[in-house]
Amino acid sequence: MPSSHSNWPARILCGVVLAVVSCIFLPTCARTGDIEHKSVCSSNLKQLGLGMIQYAQDYNEKLPPVAIAVDGSAYGWAFVIFPYTKTNSIYFCPQISHAPQPTPAQNRFAGSLNPLLTGYTDYPFNKRMDGKLLEKINRPADQVLLLDGNYTGDVTDARYSISQIPTKWRENTDSPLYRHNGRANYLFTDGHVKALSPSQVQDANSFVF
Repeated sequence: MPSSHSNWPARILCGVVLAVVSCIFLPTCARTGDIEHKSVCSSNLKQLGLGMIQYAQDYNEKLPPVAIAVDGSAYGWAFVIFPYTKTNSIYFCPQISHAPQPTPAQNRFAGSLNPLLTGYTDYPFNKRMDGKLLEKINRPADQVLLLDGNYTGDVTDARYSISQIPTKWRENTDSPLYRHNGRANYLFTDGHVKALSPSQVQDANSFVF
């Protein structure tokens, strides 16, 4: 009767082949996932940018304010453009996981998440664009409107905004600046989105790249 161990060379060979195949295809699959996430994130930013422009068209050609008083509460830019975007999912980058907010109260926020709670959006608004008149924006193709965000300690409610790229983002490779294969997505005021590495961000203080 043949030994049960007589086919061990074939088993080892099979294991080696599987290991080699995994080494070839798993990184490729991971890169494919990263590319897809980057593409979805870029699309999200474009849709949010369109919502901002539509808002401006209805409000005297001004971009939304960072915060706006509604019923005694300070709601934010991300909430006031929701009637134009109508989709909660585009406020989040698919590259990172999220703690879900409670189910929105349809009669209060009309389908939007709660704008007063953290976890409303991953994308910070350039605070320098707060209520800005469109015709007053110089170099719109170089002026950042939104970008990848949501890092440790950020208050990501509907008022989420920053006036410059935080130093801790630039110093840590796990920050949003490195989220998509070492790059971050930036939405510019003219509506285009571009992925830039930290070294390409020449003036992090003014948000004019």
